[in-house]
Amino acid sequence: MPNYIAYRKSISSELMSIKNRVRDFITHWSEDGRYKEIILKDVLKKHLPKTACVSAGFAVSDSNNISSQIDIIIYKNSIPPLFCIEDFVILIKESVLGIIEVKTKINNSDFSNVLEKAHKNGKLIGNHIFNGVFGYEVEFNDTADIDYLVL
Repeated sequence: MPNYIAYRKSISSELMSIKNRVRDFITHWSEDGRYKEIILKDVLKKHLPKTACVSAGFAVSDSNNISSQIDIIIYKNSIPPLFCIEDFVILIKESVLGIIEVKTKINNSDFSNVLEKAHKNGKLIGNHIFNGVFGYEVEFNDTADIDYLVL
């Protein structure tokens, strides 16, 4: 029987290894979060079906409301984006399969803000999507009210 936990841990180790490797070269910290988003997008592209695309950008609802900026949007390639250039898209909500907020570090003080942003974007897009938060480093003082899994 396959060991799915070991498999997921190996992907987590791969992400951390790449993050640390790039960190050895990066001196401009404003780009720190950007390359971490790129690393996660690359891993997702390797593991998602060919019918899904991965970018950053925005989603538009039926009433023409627009989401806030989304770090990673996973979407159906069968529905053309409203706008697309390089790794940036604007999509109709029906094409969105999932969204992910990517953070370098998540701790008690900013966790509620991160969840609130993810929730607002998810609510605008709809309940049919995966809505996640990904943190490369997680530091919680009290985890009694937080349900998360660290691989």
